[in-house]
Amino acid sequence: MLFFRYKYWNCCCIRTIDFNAFLDQKGCSTGVHRWVPKQDKKKVACRYDWHQTGDNVIVTIYAKNANPNFSSIEANRTVLSCQIQFENNKIFKRDFRFWGVVNVKKSSVNMVPSKVEVTLRKADKVTWGKLEDPNYKPEPEPIDDSFTETTENQENNYDIEDDDISDSDEEWAYDTKQNQKQEDKEEKDKVEMKKNEDEEIQNLKRKEVEEEMKKVSEERKRAEEEKKKLEEQRRQEEGEGYEDMPELE
Repeated sequence: MLFFRYKYWNCCCIRTIDFNAFLDQKGCSTGVHRWVPKQDKKKVACRYDWHQTGDNVIVTIYAKNANPNFSSIEANRTVLSCQIQFENNKIFKRDFRFWGVVNVKKSSVNMVPSKVEVTLRKADKVTWGKLEDPNYKPEPEPIDDSFTETTENQENNYDIEDDDISDSDEEWAYDTKQNQKQEDKEEKDKVEMKKNEDEEIQNLKRKEVEEEMKKVSEERKRAEEEKKKLEEQRRQEEGEGYEDMPELE
């Protein structure tokens, strides 16, 4: 006896057995869903690092072909704000909250084709532990997302939720008690195998320790026997020395 599972949308309940015919059905309403939050396509992350000398802290931003006409770098004694346009349409924007204090008037910016270098003069000639204040948590940097949003009038654009579609025949056939028992048995076998491996490792370690202790005991025993032999030899030598002496009258 064969059982057929009908496919249908919860909204209109037009039932069909053919899955392709089910996908071709026109929905009651259409829409577009984006699984990731939309971000400014121009705002991207950019690699940077820093180093320091006795007087300066140098921040290097590896933004190639930066455009000075559409870039701005501002700073006060504790914050550096960068907005750099590079490679035509990319923008790097970030604020650096300093670990120490800088002298803005004696600081400078240098733009070259391969990078942007910001030289900050230290207000006090002390070694910085880090570039930024560890107590400050900056906003997460944007991801260079090349995702292109689809238009609403695109054909075959289905706004499908997991609960709107019944299980397929293959999923329904697989979800049985026998298969579930098989999965539980495989999981149990894995746990048992892992337990046996751990016990074997412990036994090997215990055996190594016992062998090491045995070697130490044997070496100690040989040392004691050698010591006894030396003492016995010394006593014999001392006894022979007394025998050679003349008797007292």
